[in-house]
Formats: sequence, C-alpha cells, structure tokens
Amino acid sequence: ANPNINCSHSYRMARLFGLSPDQRTFIFKLIQNILPTRERLHRTGKAPSPSCNFCDTPEDTSDHLLTCPYSTQVATPLLACLSSQAGNLTAKDVILLNFHTPESWELPAVWLIATCLNFIWEDRLARKVSSLDRIRAELLARVSLLRSTKWKHYTLHNSALLVDEAINLHFI
Repeated sequence: ANPNINCSHSYRMARLFGLSPDQRTFIFKLIQNILPTRERLHRTGKAPSPSCNFCDTPEDTSDHLLTCPYSTQVATPLLACLSSQAGNLTAKDVILLNFHTPESWELPAVWLIATCLNFIWEDRLARKVSSLDRIRAELLARVSLLRSTKWKHYTLHNSALLVDEAINLHFI
C-alpha cells in the first residue's frame, strides 16, 4: 500500500529485544494493516459498513486509531511524548514505526506505542471511549512490573526510566 516507505526499519523496531510476544504481534498487525478494523471487515464481507462506530469517519482504518475523537484523549499525549524524542510525527509515522530516535529511546518508544495502541484497540473492541486516567494507571503498573522482573534481568533499567519519564511528562 505504501511503496515509498522502507519497512525494514519498521520491522527491526517491531522485533526489539524487550518487547513481549503480544506487543510484537500487535505491532506487526499494525504495520501490515491486518488488524480487523471495520474497513477491513467490510472489505471481506464481515461488516455492513466500513465507517467508524464512534464518529462520522467513513473508513475505520488502523490510522484512525490515533485520529478518532474517541481516542484522542490518549493519542494526543502519546504523539506529544513521541514527538519530544523523535521530532514532529504523524499518526501514520507512529503506526508504521517510521521515526528515528537515539538508540536508548527506541525500546521505550516502541513499547509505549504498542501498549497505548493496544489499550485503545481493546477499548474500541469493547465499544468504550479510551480514558487517559485508566491507561496511565495501567502503564504505571506495567512499568513497575517490568522494573521488578523482566527488564531488571535484561539490564534495560535505563529504558524503564525513560518510559517513566515519558509517562510523567505527558500522561499526567
């Protein structure tokens, strides 16, 4: 769909050491545009309309996860946080992991994208509006868990600190 975009960088980012298998799978589905969005389900004959269930957008695509008015409470701070590290980003850049950051920020950025977009996706499936307060609490709990288990053993403590900083700066 996007022949001008080199996806090798996106795939490398999606396979970073420290991401869970669920995060890798979700990111791969985002990059490949194979999430079961309304637009995709309509194309395969499993939904009556490609339009968004929440707003007036005629096509509910993967890109729409970040631009839907019902997810902007979470998407806006996420984009601000990522833009502070990687420059001005569009929703498409985030979805395709098409940005460049210092190497020490790559894992926290991809982890934050996967986690936040997965929360937004789950809320949309449950037909709920994404709440920043709920997602912030979930992120804090996950960072705490990662610090005490997985990332501690992989010596990625600096990445956990960067995720904490991102949460504190933009998810308040």
